[in-house]
Amino acid sequence: MAKLIGLLNKQYYTSRSVTLEESIEKTIKPEGSVELATKVIRGELTDKEELYLLSENLWLGLNNLLEDIGIEYRDDILEL
Repeated sequence: MAKLIGLLNKQYYTSRSVTLEESIEKTIKPEGSVELATKVIRGELTDKEELYLLSENLWLGLNNLLEDIGIEYRDDILEL
């Protein structure tokens, strides 16, 4: 997700080791990204249910962000 945030902001990260920290500071980011990144940075990964909910919230935030900026990536109809 951090890589996508960098692309959306058209900015590079300083290094791989600070990607999550720097993604938090970017202007354009999906709702839920800061909360999940913060948990990962702190190493707070033991509560699986909480991580699932944070991931689900991030996924919803990403879908909303892409819709807001006019990127359509989903189809409801499968064309054969």
